[in-house]
Amino acid sequence: MIGYLNHDEFLTIADDILIKYNKKKKQKMTITKMIGMQNGNVILKKDKLYYMNMKGNMYQVNLSNGRQKKIISIGEIEKIKIDNEGTRTDMTVNYSKDYIIIDTYLNFGQKNITRKLLIFNYKGEKQEKKNYNLYFYIPGS
Repeated sequence: MIGYLNHDEFLTIADDILIKYNKKKKQKMTITKMIGMQNGNVILKKDKLYYMNMKGNMYQVNLSNGRQKKIISIGEIEKIKIDNEGTRTDMTVNYSKDYIIIDTYLNFGQKNITRKLLIFNYKGEKQEKKNYNLYFYIPGS
């Protein structure tokens, strides 16, 4: 389960399908098919859900109509092809109240390793500030 939208409805994911379930009416509704979601690391912010896929793209899902919008592409930002053979990538995504924090580890071979901490707002705009107030979201708090 991802979380409750209100007292009667909650979201869950089954086989990359985002589902809204109304426990009072005992009805389930498919919202959308997720695009290669990575390990279930998602966040709900108002009427939107955010998730990172296996190719380094962050998507914003509008929960009222199921439309998905790519808001971040690590491959485009770092000017690399994520699924290139010989390129190993690891990304850890964390969410704070105001920011999406992506810790990237890009390995292009034995001697060419890059690690960066990339920070974006929830519109997908890269943040260039020097000081951040990163209060991390803790599910259930």
